[in-house]
Amino acid sequence: DSEITLKAEMNIGITLESLGEHAEARVVTERVLSQLTAQSGDSHSELVLMCQHNLARLMRRSGDHGAAKALLEEVVVGRVSLYGSTDSRTLKSRADLASTVSKLGNHTAARSELELVVRESGRTLGPRHFTTMTFQYNLASVINLQASTTGDKDESLRLMREVEQSFSTAFGTEHHKTLQARRTVERWECDSRVRELRPLAALSAHKQAREFAAVVVGGFPKLVSESTLLNRSVDLSSFNGTYHPAAGIEQGGFPVWRLVSSPPESV
Repeated sequence: DSEITLKAEMNIGITLESLGEHAEARVVTERVLSQLTAQSGDSHSELVLMCQHNLARLMRRSGDHGAAKALLEEVVVGRVSLYGSTDSRTLKSRADLASTVSKLGNHTAARSELELVVRESGRTLGPRHFTTMTFQYNLASVINLQASTTGDKDESLRLMREVEQSFSTAFGTEHHKTLQARRTVERWECDSRVRELRPLAALSAHKQAREFAAVVVGGFPKLVSESTLLNRSVDLSSFNGTYHPAAGIEQGGFPVWRLVSSPPESV
């Protein structure tokens, strides 16, 4: 009876999390885990491991990635012991641990583990299984983060497009995972175009001295409307100063960016 009660309390924590009450959900889940551990004395029972996994997820939501990593390491060890390294429950724990490692800045280690998880999930569950495709989404995200220092994000964008297509084929174009992947693709495409436009914008600024219009590049209106460039100044000081959108001024429907401050004149 006490186990049934604790399961019910654990479900209350999950419900609170789904409602966005993450702090309260964490308190409930920590209490349940403490009681489960005290009663069973078995840190590797599935109920304990499930509760630990839930708690680790809540820790990640609050930014407590170090504590989440330590807890997920315990969950992985426990599930490998119970089910083996390629069971779907173990793979889910391994994937979450890898994503947490990425949050802590070690994208290379996270990528290596997620690549293993994707391959093993593809063998055991199938390449078009919902769980496998979710792992692929996570892998693409980590590759994107890994490429942040180099700026070469073509690989992650290609993989995310494949993930979007896979979800769309398997579950339809309006499935929430299809939409999530599509939004990510659009955001990354936008970021990629912005990176391409920066040198052109700087060149235009250099030629015009005091202002330049985005009209110099086709397709820019879509990028402007979807990016934070609309609301922020853009630091181009290494080229020719800092720019911001000139309110209410357009050329051919394109926003004009006006010089705010210039870099010091070289002597």
